[in-house]
Amino acid sequence: MKEALLNYKQKTLKRGQFWLPDDFSDVILEMAEEFKRNFLIPRTTNTDFSPFRDRFGYELPDEIKEYMSLYWHPCVNGAYDCMQQNEKGYYKLDDSIVLFSVMKNNNESDDDVLFHKYGIIDLTEEWLKSCKEDAESQPELAEFAKEAIDYIPIGWSSYYAYDILFRRSTKKIYLGADSADRFVCEEPIANSLPELINGLYFYNH
Repeated sequence: MKEALLNYKQKTLKRGQFWLPDDFSDVILEMAEEFKRNFLIPRTTNTDFSPFRDRFGYELPDEIKEYMSLYWHPCVNGAYDCMQQNEKGYYKLDDSIVLFSVMKNNNESDDDVLFHKYGIIDLTEEWLKSCKEDAESQPELAEFAKEAIDYIPIGWSSYYAYDILFRRSTKKIYLGADSADRFVCEEPIANSLPELINGLYFYNH
């Protein structure tokens, strides 16, 4: 994970000004300036992940813990050729993937990152709620709803708003399905979270 984030950092810094005016509006000034210079800020303290376990009944996978524990960083995003055309009819996703940020805002503890809007708890609650509601309105989805707990949303696609999902049982990354008969696409888009991060790119480089 560390190597993937460092590789992504190098690609990001080559873009020049990668941030928007409001990106660091809630972050203490010293951290905001460091983000602009280096994108990643090494973490020296740990987040207590037990609130996630207490809420959902399982531990966060190590890969996601590392994504959150190694560095403070703005959101990881970029284009990704995740579904190339093949014999099964999958397509190249013409969209950008966004992974949740790991930021420490003003007057926050190191544990508050778990509870951010669009953070890991927020995304997981929304995912499970959505799967349950869809299964209630479409009984044919009940079988897939049982598997929803095996997936953790770690981001979204910026235009079509597909969920980007980490499958706990395999560690592979999937795209949420825009389908009437399933929640998750059959084929993974990456074999690991580091592979996904390493595959992100920017159109101007």
